[in-house]
Amino acid sequence: VAKSVKIVMASRLASIAITLDMETIQVSQLCIDAYTVKQSILQTPKIKLKEQQVKVLNPRKLEVFPQANKDKLHFELHRLKNKLPAVVVKGITTVQRAVVNKEQERDRKSDVKGETYELLVEG
Repeated sequence: VAKSVKIVMASRLASIAITLDMETIQVSQLCIDAYTVKQSILQTPKIKLKEQQVKVLNPRKLEVFPQANKDKLHFELHRLKNKLPAVVVKGITTVQRAVVNKEQERDRKSDVKGETYELLVEG
């Protein structure tokens, strides 16, 4: 759901800026904004961030501030940048792919035509 994940370096501050792809989110009919993404990041155990370290700038953009000393800051920024795309924002964490097939079939019990859906899940 992210359009970009960029490392931002300033003279006194370093962070990761995440911009959401709102067009893709709307087409996929997901109810996701920056606040939802923030909660998902905070609940991901391998990332280990505190609420003060993730700041929502607007519904499309948020910023992540790593907590590291100056010696390890660059390493921590790249570690976070590599881990953030794997955060599951909505859905089941173990599911890799899901497909919904729509079929027109007769209901075998009552001979009434109706739509039948089939859900295939991988993961």
